[in-house]
Amino acid sequence: MSFLTMSGLQGAIVHIIHHSMMKSALFLAAGAIIYKTGIRGIDKMAGIGKKMPVTMLVFSIAALSMMGIPPLAGFISKWTLAMGALETGEPVFMVSILLLILSGIMNAIYFVPIIIKAYFGANEYEGGYDDAPPSMLLPMMILALGIIIFGIFTNLSFSAIIPAARALLEP
Repeated sequence: MSFLTMSGLQGAIVHIIHHSMMKSALFLAAGAIIYKTGIRGIDKMAGIGKKMPVTMLVFSIAALSMMGIPPLAGFISKWTLAMGALETGEPVFMVSILLLILSGIMNAIYFVPIIIKAYFGANEYEGGYDDAPPSMLLPMMILALGIIIFGIFTNLSFSAIIPAARALLEP
């Protein structure tokens, strides 16, 4: 999806990195919820944000980034991919911009109800539990911090990516 433009290639490389951070944070948060509660169904997660606030904060940050909400890392990579599509000037690549928007909408349709239910739903799980242990929280928090930092300080991602993209595009 790089469109063989500098912006597109940078966006593709950065998106691989940012997407891996977002998905890793989501999987670690889901794993922590399963570990602490045994809950595997989204329908049983009502109120879990009150019992596992750090875990759900990480989940929420990663989910919002997957939607492409600024100033998170997911927005930056999707924006750069869109700029790469525009840079080509080819109408056929404009479809990819619509796909990026559709991706954000589909992620919102999936994640927003989970987040709302987790924070505002009545707790359906009666078991006593608290947040995940520090050994599980620390990696999640590092990923969430990375999602925020790379979203705000975009030069951190691109300073390493630009030379790599240039080397791939220039013979």
